[in-house]
Amino acid sequence: MKRIAIFVAMVALIAACNPYGSEVPRDLLGNYWELTTGKWKLGLYEEFAIYQNDFWNYQSVADKQIVLVNRSGETKTLNLKSFDEWSYGSIHGEASVFAMFVNGKQVGKIKASWADFADESPIGFTNILSNFWLDSSAFKKQHEYRIDTAVVRLYLRNTAQGLTAFGKRSVNRRKDIQVLNYLESKNVIAYPIDSTDHYGYCYEFKIPVTGVSEIPMADLFDYYNRGWNSEASKVMNFVVEPGDTLMFFGWEDHLEFSRVNAYGTTECSGGDNWLYNSEKNICCGREDEPNRFDPNKIGTSMKYKNLYNTKRHFNELNALLSCDPNSDSLKAVFPISEDEIFKTVTVYDFVINYIKQHADTLPSTPENLAQHPDWILAEGEANILINPESIKKLGLSDDFIEFYRLMQAVQFYDDFSPVTPMQDFEKQSIMRNITKPDYKRYLEDKMKKVAE
Repeated sequence: MKRIAIFVAMVALIAACNPYGSEVPRDLLGNYWELTTGKWKLGLYEEFAIYQNDFWNYQSVADKQIVLVNRSGETKTLNLKSFDEWSYGSIHGEASVFAMFVNGKQVGKIKASWADFADESPIGFTNILSNFWLDSSAFKKQHEYRIDTAVVRLYLRNTAQGLTAFGKRSVNRRKDIQVLNYLESKNVIAYPIDSTDHYGYCYEFKIPVTGVSEIPMADLFDYYNRGWNSEASKVMNFVVEPGDTLMFFGWEDHLEFSRVNAYGTTECSGGDNWLYNSEKNICCGREDEPNRFDPNKIGTSMKYKNLYNTKRHFNELNALLSCDPNSDSLKAVFPISEDEIFKTVTVYDFVINYIKQHADTLPSTPENLAQHPDWILAEGEANILINPESIKKLGLSDDFIEFYRLMQAVQFYDDFSPVTPMQDFEKQSIMRNITKPDYKRYLEDKMKKVAE
């Protein structure tokens, strides 16, 4: 018993102090943002750096000249020259303004501040909000009906001080996130980047994306409670588009969670939607208040404002669909732009729910499939067949119909729902009607994983 007490005391003593050194001077540690845009450009931490949406090790550190090296061996030389100091007013902590040089070339002036506050991000109302209304960009147009990939990287940082921080690094930490990519609510497993970091975790997710795919905010940062959330598609989420490489930072000592949102210090860089993802942190709200601020009443980018209004409108239509499926207001939605459908999963959910309620259907039997070989198999209490002509009558294309066919097939193998047995004649029908090679590969991979 005495030995156990001594051991517990030693653990408490080690966890209470900060036993890990820093390769860079402590006054340089922190996150850095561009003065003109508010874009998060650089993070300098004790054991590594974040730059250009990637993790970099320190090759050498001398005064304020820092040489970084990434996993492929590429190097960057950073020089930081401080020329002003000031406070953030209502935000705690000091901030410095630096001139930033990369490989000897000045790339602009940046602000730096250590994230030692809980409720507001330094890119919040002081730095980035003034740029929101200047951004009139839109999400990418012309959904190409292909399954692409994106890379999402995440640094979850803590203080490395105290038993709480020790527990966060050691107990029940999940390494998967939910992704809403129209085909399914998919669990994607993380690849740890560097398990030697003592101040948190570095993750990388390689995810399949179609259109403007979404990642629930709480799911990304809450390492205990990740998993399927039926409310996720209804609220504002982080967004990721095909080809993106995104980097997120979360200060987990200063994060609180509802089922859908995280509150506290987060950052995002990379892709065309870094500003939107930064606004998402500022404008989120608790579960019973999905958006803390109405973006129509404060300065936000047109992208954020449009998506907020689109989600709100189609949430209302989905509610109407459940209580009055034959309302003229619902019929007035069609024809609908397919770019609009893939703007957010909220719109897509409405469209597939509408199809399910209004399309011609038959029970899935060998006889019915023999008579209607091109009808779409869908999961239900009893499997059904959906007439594709019902979808065409809504003004939707053959490309949409094949994507819809794949989505319905994927539901039989969804990560978050029970597997419904599929008969051989049904599998043969699906594989015969899906013609795109990447669609077939996606479905075959799902089948193999379930079989394993």
